[in-house]
Amino acid sequence: MLKSIIHLHHNISVMFINSYLTITKSKRIMRINKLLKAIFSVVLIQIMCVSCNFGQSESAHNEEGEESGKRYDKNEVCEDLRKGTKLILKYDESALAFVGTVENVSTKVIKKVRVEVHLSNGVELGPTKKVNLVPGEKTEINLSAKGQSFEWWSTHAETGNSEHGHGENGEHGQREKGEHSHVENGEHN
Repeated sequence: MLKSIIHLHHNISVMFINSYLTITKSKRIMRINKLLKAIFSVVLIQIMCVSCNFGQSESAHNEEGEESGKRYDKNEVCEDLRKGTKLILKYDESALAFVGTVENVSTKVIKKVRVEVHLSNGVELGPTKKVNLVPGEKTEINLSAKGQSFEWWSTHAETGNSEHGHGENGEHGQREKGEHSHVENGEHN
């Protein structure tokens, strides 16, 4: 896409430059300079827009790393299907907590299912207590956000022994060296 944008800008530049060849040399140079500045500005803005889109997904982990990177506003509901789990979660402003369910929608037992919520302020709530879910089984989620101020949140269910490592020994291995401040099972550490 960026190549085609640059190619289009090049073609437009050539058209304008050719049309200015009939103008006197000093006027031509001034107009070419203005044209080049305008083209450069447009290209720069487009590159910045493309970079912004890439920047949002850079914090997201791949399919194996658990985190989706999708951000939710305080009033939005998360409905996420991943690795045989169906996660439905929302922020309950009156309870100052994230409430919902995680369900096994696969045909196999899913071991060590837990849920985390990442807040825009850098705090991570959870993970919840690890549970094994048989097919069709659902468990309630309630992660306290009391005392937390945030604009948006993201969440994901983890399964098995999979944990995404952010710190030296993984995010949950040694909390002091991890990326986030943590709140486990709704309690501050």
